[in-house]
Amino acid sequence: MPSHTFNGLIVMGAVLHTSALVAYGDFNNSEMNAEWRGPDPTFLEEWNVVIDPISTEYVHRLVDNPDDGYSISVADDLLTFNFTTSNLPYVYWYETAYNGWSFEDVNGTMGGFESLEIIDSQGSNVDWNLLDYGIDDAQRFHINFGSLGNNHQIFDGDFVQFKMNFAPGPATAALLVGIRTRRRRR
Repeated sequence: MPSHTFNGLIVMGAVLHTSALVAYGDFNNSEMNAEWRGPDPTFLEEWNVVIDPISTEYVHRLVDNPDDGYSISVADDLLTFNFTTSNLPYVYWYETAYNGWSFEDVNGTMGGFESLEIIDSQGSNVDWNLLDYGIDDAQRFHINFGSLGNNHQIFDGDFVQFKMNFAPGPATAALLVGIRTRRRRR
């Protein structure tokens, strides 16, 4: 271990690897799998993509109204659903036990999911707080719109944005191992 003597004072230092509480995860450049499941739970759609923080990961358009639907954007620690209704006055999700999305960190490179929270939203006739969402395990989380039901109308420009809190990761910290004084002999 290196040491330095300064006027009779010996200082010894070391670098210690520790698991301090420092978040290290995000979605960027990691592979994500997403599945939209219906009420029974029927598998409706799926996508698997490497997250590009400057592009939209998924766009869903209604079959009869291809200008209407929603998109999902993922970047850093944020996931956003943006809704578009240009031909319809509004859209809604069928009220059911489950009608939503399940997301998975395919390769375990995002850092581990710890908690999910709504940080921003817009919706004049929708109570986003009724959404059922949360962490399933360190690599999976879900957002269930089935709890909203058809009484909650979603209009053009409405959105809901989630923030993912990632599990703490490893950090490097400096540790002062010892300080000792030394007597001078005369």
